[in-house]
Amino acid sequence: MRLDPQRASLQFSQIGEEVLQHLAALEGTEVEVAVEIQARGKTGFEETLQRTVRENANTLGFDNHSFEED
Repeated sequence: MRLDPQRASLQFSQIGEEVLQHLAALEGTEVEVAVEIQARGKTGFEETLQRTVRENANTLGFDNHSFEED
């Protein structure tokens, strides 16, 4: 499933309410949710934006929060 970046907050909420809560309610069930974000910019991303995104991703507990060059 791909989320609309403009509506991701609402869509995450709906996924939690309509899917995850039903699975998590089952005794003995382990539920894992993974989030992957990909962004592509025609001219890349400025260093200040990269630093902000890395710091925020780190604060939020993302395992990997890097930028790659094409």
